[in-house]
Formats: sequence, C-alpha cells, structure tokens
Amino acid sequence: MGTNGSLAVFAILLAWYTLLTDEKRVDLKLRTSKLNILFIIIITSVILAIIYSKVLLSIFPLKPIPWILGFNEDTLAFTCLCILIAFFGLKTLGKRIPKANLTYWISVSEKYMRAKKIEQLGYLFDKYHEQLFDVISNKKWYVRVHDYLNPSPFQMIADRKRVKKRFIKKILSKPFPHKDKRQEAIKLNISKLLKSKTFIHYLIDTYPHVAMKASCLHFRDSNEYNANFFTYLISNPNSIMYRELRDNQNRSYTGEYVLDESNALLNFYLNDIRMAISVGIWKPVGDYVVNYIKKQKGSSSFYNQPDNYFSSSDERWECPIFVGLVFFDVMVSRAIFKRSKDHVWLMYYRHFLEEILEVHEVSEIIDIHREFPMRFDYLIYELIHSCNVWVGTTEYLDYDKWTIEEIKQSPEYIASITLGEMMFMIIKSGKLQDGLKIYLLEVIIKRMKSLDNNKKPLYAEVIFTNLIRPYSYSKIDANAVKELRKLYKGVDHVLRDENSTFEVELSKIP
Repeated sequence: MGTNGSLAVFAILLAWYTLLTDEKRVDLKLRTSKLNILFIIIITSVILAIIYSKVLLSIFPLKPIPWILGFNEDTLAFTCLCILIAFFGLKTLGKRIPKANLTYWISVSEKYMRAKKIEQLGYLFDKYHEQLFDVISNKKWYVRVHDYLNPSPFQMIADRKRVKKRFIKKILSKPFPHKDKRQEAIKLNISKLLKSKTFIHYLIDTYPHVAMKASCLHFRDSNEYNANFFTYLISNPNSIMYRELRDNQNRSYTGEYVLDESNALLNFYLNDIRMAISVGIWKPVGDYVVNYIKKQKGSSSFYNQPDNYFSSSDERWECPIFVGLVFFDVMVSRAIFKRSKDHVWLMYYRHFLEEILEVHEVSEIIDIHREFPMRFDYLIYELIHSCNVWVGTTEYLDYDKWTIEEIKQSPEYIASITLGEMMFMIIKSGKLQDGLKIYLLEVIIKRMKSLDNNKKPLYAEVIFTNLIRPYSYSKIDANAVKELRKLYKGVDHVLRDENSTFEVELSKIP
C-alpha cells in the first residue's frame, strides 16, 4: 500500500469519527485508556516510519532491517492499518470502561444530567450499567479482609478473651483500607443520577430492564429511587406494569397465577418471590393507591358515578385502583404458591377498603338496585373477591409438615384475617346498601362452607373471629353482631347450614 492509500484510509477513519454522534464519541473516549492511546501512537509511528523509511535512511546512516515472512513496505503498512481499524472496531463494540476512566464517566454522566441530555445519558447508562452496578455491589478483597478482622461492634462482648482477640484483629486490620474510594465515588454518582425523576421515567420507558436491576441495588437514597420507580409504574396507564398485568390473566382453578415468559417486569420480581420481598415492592404501589383513593371525594367523583359497565369494560384497565388490586392479587398468589412465610403486606387491602368507604358517596342518580350501583362498589367487590380466592388456596395446599406457628405466618392465613376484617368494616358501614352487603356476605359464607367441607375449619374460624370485631384481639362488637344477624336472614337458603362454622360460632354469641 502506497502513501496515497494510507492517507485514504486515515481520511476514512477521520471521516468516520466526525460522523459519530456526540454520545458515540464520548463512548469511544470512555473506553480508550492511556495504554490504548500509547498503542495507537506506536502503530501510527510504525506506519509513518514505513512511509518515510527512505527519508530516514538518507538522514540517518543505518543499516536497514531485512524483511521476513514475505513482508515488504506495503504489506506491513497495510497490516498496521488493519490492526488500527480492528482496534477501533473493538472499542466501538466493547461494553466496559477501563478502571482508570471511571472518574471520566462520573464527569460525563453528571454533565449530561445537568445539560438535560437524557437520551445520550440513557444510551451510555444502558451500555455500562452492568459494570457500574457490579462496582457498587461487590467489595474489593482488601475491604472484605478489613471487615472480617474489624467488624462493626453490634454485639456485646462477653469475656476478656474475646476483648483481647478483637483488639488483636483490630491491629491486624489496619494495613487494609476500610473502604474502596472508587466504589464510594460510583455509589454517589449512581445516587445522583437516580434521584432525577426525569431520568428515571426515561429509563423505565426506554430501558426497563436497567431500571428494574437498579431497584435491587443498595446505595444512598435507594429507597427514594424505588418509591419513584414503582410510583411511576402504577400512576402511568401506559407503563409496562399496566400492559403486563392485563396480559397475564392466566389463573388456574386453584387460584395460582402462571407468569408468561414475555412479561419481563412480573417475572423479574415475582418469579422468585424473594426478590419482591427484598425490594418491598408493595409499599410504593400500596401508598400510591391509598393516596389516590383519598383524592376521589364528592358525589361528582368518577368512582362515585354509576358503574355503566365499568366492571366489565376495558376502562377498568386504565384505573390505578383496579390495576393496584390486580398487582397485589398476582403478588400474593405467587407468595402463597411459592410457600412463602411472608405476608407481602396483603393487609393493604384493608387500607384500600377503609379509604374507599371514607369517600364513598351515593347521589340521587345512582340506581341502588343494580349489582354494582357505583364504580366504587365494584372495586369493593374486587377487594373481597381477591382476598376470598387467597383464602381458598388453602383447599389445594398441603400442610402436613407445617407447625401452627408456620401456618399463622403464611399469606393465606393473614388473608383469612384480612377477609374477616374487611367484611366487618362493610357490615358496620352506613354508606353501603343492604343488598350489596348481603351479596358480599354470601361470597364469604360460601367460602367458609367450602373450607368446612375440605376439613379446613381453622381458616373459617379465623374469618368469623374477625367478622364480628374491629381487630383480632378486641372484644366482640354487639352492633356488628346484630347487623350480621339481620343480613344473614337475606342470605340464600342454599348457603345456610346449621352445622357450618358460621352458624355454630354465631349461635355461641348471646
């Protein structure tokens, strides 16, 4: 290859670089270390030395190095150019930042954030998130050694021997740094980036897999990030949460949801329920729904209007309350069938009902004789129905090796308590029509009868215990019992059974 050919290749490389977008150029700089620059200088110098070899030999009386392996000036120059092109190609496709350039990443990312260049920042963040998350999640070996020799004093020292042993370990730990400055700097950087709601929303919409992984990290203000992340999901009807919940209605007769592989969000958090428990995904969703219900005041509120087929139309899939209930339904179902001992805070259902009853208001235009006079009435039914299904899962589960204490920690047992508590609130409410109360009471009596028939009277007793008192350990509410007896007279005769847990327990109350 002659001089003209080399210049042509250099011109092509220069043109290629100038045509790169700003973030692509920054990307290239991020992955180009000082060692890489030295390599480029050496290769370029070799090419220049070959081109000017005759000039150099005329100036410096040196004996030329003999060519080997069939190389000559053209083939060696061409080989060097190929190496240079391959180097830039690898750098363009690479996904790791040299450790020495992590400081440059911090500078660039925060500069993009200040300049509101969210798309460019999102591109780079998506490309390097795995490396960045790995940096802040894994301690260096010397930090682990220091922590082992000199752990935080969270436990009491019982004797002098342990005091002496601890003192020796503390001395031995001094040569090892107690923290990694690079890791601390990246943690602070990630914290700053993920405090921006604008950037979080862009990540969720464009790179949801990155946003989900970030929710599992432990860094300063990680709780704030998780709250913003899940609040955006539940508050935005166009979010991935709404779409996946709507597409994942494949529920078996046992009450178990089967997660479709295409539903990335649900699989990420609920395929292994320990992930949901670790992140605490119920709190931001539950808090948002509670606050949303509080704002639906007055008879003119959307949810205090006639049902108008809201209960059977697609309109409900744009409702944060309904979607929030479905989200809890899927989560609790997964926890039950994964045999978790964590209740995943299904008691939020009680708070939802409490807030609905607070803002529930019937106007003159409402036809109280319909199955669901108002949209709020349909949502109340959904609360009872979902919790009723959770309790019903006990009829398909094996508890042979479970102790009573383990059973009482299970989600389905807590669901039995919650179902009774919610029905107590409905019975005591002066805002609901008797027809709706009887309808919901029939749902519960049918479940209790089924539990009796399947030899699971414990859960039926728990439901009834909470049906007649405000809380499990409070005294019986006489007014609630009086109202319950009145409503029971309107229950379908087919559901009545003098030997059922319901009638037996009710007869014990004077």
